[in-house]
Amino acid sequence: MIRSFIRMWCLCWLGLFIPFMAYGQRPDLDSLRTTAAQQQGAAQIITWQELAFRFFFVSPDSGGRYAEKSRVAAARLRDDSLLGEAYKYLGMYAFLTAQQDTAIACYQRAAEIHRAAGRPGAEASALANLGSAYNRKGIYDKSLEAQLKAFRYYEQTGDTARMLAMSTNISELYDNTEDFEKALEFARFGYQLGRKVLGESLPGTYMAGLGRSYLSFSEQDSAFLDSALSYFRMARTAYQGGQDPQNLAVTLNNLGYAFELAGAQDSALVAYEQAFELSREHGQAGSATKNLANMVEVYTKRRQFAAAERWMDSAQVYLGLSDEMAARERVYTMASRLAEAQGQSAEALRWLQLALPLRDSMLDQARIETLNNIRTQYEVEKKERQIAQQEAELAETRRRQQQWILGGLLGLAVLGLAGALLFYRYRLRQQAILEAERLHQQQLRIRETLEAQEAERSRFSRDLHDSVGQVLAATRLQFGAFSEQLQEPRYTQALETLDDACQEVRAIAHTLMPRALREADLPGAMEELLVKRVQPAGLQTSLDVLGRSRPLSEAQAIGLYRIFQELIQNVLKHAEAQSVEVQLIYRPQHLLLRVEDDGRGLPEGASDGAGMANMQLRAEALEADLSLESGEEGKGTVATLRMPLLAATGD
Repeated sequence: MIRSFIRMWCLCWLGLFIPFMAYGQRPDLDSLRTTAAQQQGAAQIITWQELAFRFFFVSPDSGGRYAEKSRVAAARLRDDSLLGEAYKYLGMYAFLTAQQDTAIACYQRAAEIHRAAGRPGAEASALANLGSAYNRKGIYDKSLEAQLKAFRYYEQTGDTARMLAMSTNISELYDNTEDFEKALEFARFGYQLGRKVLGESLPGTYMAGLGRSYLSFSEQDSAFLDSALSYFRMARTAYQGGQDPQNLAVTLNNLGYAFELAGAQDSALVAYEQAFELSREHGQAGSATKNLANMVEVYTKRRQFAAAERWMDSAQVYLGLSDEMAARERVYTMASRLAEAQGQSAEALRWLQLALPLRDSMLDQARIETLNNIRTQYEVEKKERQIAQQEAELAETRRRQQQWILGGLLGLAVLGLAGALLFYRYRLRQQAILEAERLHQQQLRIRETLEAQEAERSRFSRDLHDSVGQVLAATRLQFGAFSEQLQEPRYTQALETLDDACQEVRAIAHTLMPRALREADLPGAMEELLVKRVQPAGLQTSLDVLGRSRPLSEAQAIGLYRIFQELIQNVLKHAEAQSVEVQLIYRPQHLLLRVEDDGRGLPEGASDGAGMANMQLRAEALEADLSLESGEEGKGTVATLRMPLLAATGD
C-alpha cells in the first residue's frame, strides 16, 4: 500500500510557532537579557525561560543554557511550578537538537512535577510534548498514551483549540498502530469539530486525515473508497487555497492511490503527475521519485510500456538526487515489474536482485529501529528510576529538614502559647480582683445609702411618735376634758378627726420603723405587717418560721423586712389574691424567704418596675439572690429570696 502522512512532529511544532509569532512586538533579546540581570527570584526565572524559548529559533544551544539556568534556580527556590516549566523547556531544547531520549526524560519529569503540584493544565502540555518525542522515536504506543491523556484533559476543560490540533495527531498514531477504527473515529471527530469551530476555513489537514482513515479501510472493504476520495478532494481544494505545497503533494499522491484502487487510472495518473510536479518544484527528490514510480506502475498495468519506460527514465534520474532507501527500492521494484510485463525475464531478475537487498536492509533497519526503541525505553525507564531515587533522597532530606524546622517552630509556638496563657491568666486574675473590688465598693455604697435611708426613717419615725404623736395625744386629752360641757355634733366630729390623726401618725411611724423590728424581731415584724395590712384587706395569711433561728444584724433584718414589705405591697396592689403564704426558713449557710400568693400571676413587664428595681438593689446589698416567677399553670406569684448567713452576719 502506498500511504503518506503528515509527520507528527511537524504538526506539534506548528503549534509552537503559532504563539511564537506574538513575540514580534516584544522587547528584543538584549533587552530581555538586561531585564533578567536586574531581576531576582521567580521573576528572573520566568524571564530566563522566555529567553530560552526565543533563542530556540535563533541559537538552540543558547536557549538550552537559559533553560538549564532556570532549572537550577527553580530547584534552589523550591518552586515546583517553575521547575516543571524548566524541565519542559529543557525537553524542547533536546527535541530540537535530536536528543530524543533526553527530551523524553525531561518531558516525563515535567509532567510528574506538575501532577504532584496539582497543575493539570501544565501536566497536559508536558504530556503532549512527551507524545511528540515518543513519536519522533517511533514508539507509537507510548506516544499514543501520552497524547490521549493530554487530549482527555482538554476534553474535560472544553479547550476546543487544543482538541482540534491533537485529534489529527492521534488519528495518525492509531493509523500507524493499524487500529483503523480508532483512527477513523478521531479523524471524524477532528473534521466535525473543525467545521464547527472554523467553518469553511478548516485546514486541509483534517479532511486529509479522514481520507487516510477511510483509505485504510477501503483496502479491505471497497465501500469506504468513495468516502476516501471525497475527503481527499476536499483536502486538495483546501490545500490549493493555502500555502502548503508539501501537504498538497502528499494529498495528491494519496488521491492518486485511491483513484487507482477505484479503477480510475486516468485520474490516478493526473493526481500522481501533479504530486510529482509539486515535489520537484520544492526540491523533494525522494517524494518526486516515489510519485514517478507510482506512475510507472499504472502505465505498466495498462501495458503502455513506452510511457512507462519514459517515466522510469525520469525516476532513475531523480534517484541520483535522493538518498532515501525506500524510494530506491520502490523504483527497482517497479523496473522489475515493467521488465517482467514485457517478457524480459533476465532484466526483471536483475532489477529484483537490486531491490531485494534494499528491502532486506529496510527490514534490518526496521528491526534495528525496534531494538533501538526497546533500548531507548529501557534507558528512559532507567533514568526515570534514577530520577525517582534522587527525588526520594531529596524528599527525605527535605522531610528531615522540615521536621527539624517544624519541631523548632512547634517548640517556639508551645513556649509562646504557654507565655500567652500565663499572661492571659494573670490578666483574668487582675480583672477578677478589680471586678470584685468594684462590686465590693458598689455594695458598700448601696449599703451605706440604704443604712442612711433607714437611719432617716428611724429618726423620722421617732420624731413622729415623740413629738407630733405626743402633741396629738395631749390635744386629744384636752378635748376629752370638755366632753361633758360640749355636746354639739361639731365637737364630736372634731374629736373623731383627732383620733383618726393620732392613728394615722402611729401607722406612719410604724411603717417607717416597726416596733418589733427595732427589737430585732424579724418574724414578729413580718407577722405584725400581715395582721395590720393584709388581713384587713380581706386576705388569708400564714407565716411559717422553719429551722433554728439565727441572730441577724440590724442591716440584715431591715433589708429583709423592706423587701418583704415591698412584696406584700405588690400583692395588695396588683395580685387580686385571696391568700398569702409566707415561709422564713433558717438553714446552716443561708436564710430563705418565700412569699406565695394565689392571684393572677406575674404580669408582663413586672421586672421593669421601680419596686422591683428597689428590691434588687437591697438584695445586692445583702449579697442575696431574689427571683419572681408565676405559679403553676400561670396562677399566683412565687417570690424567693436566698441570703447567705455567714456573709450577712459577719457584717
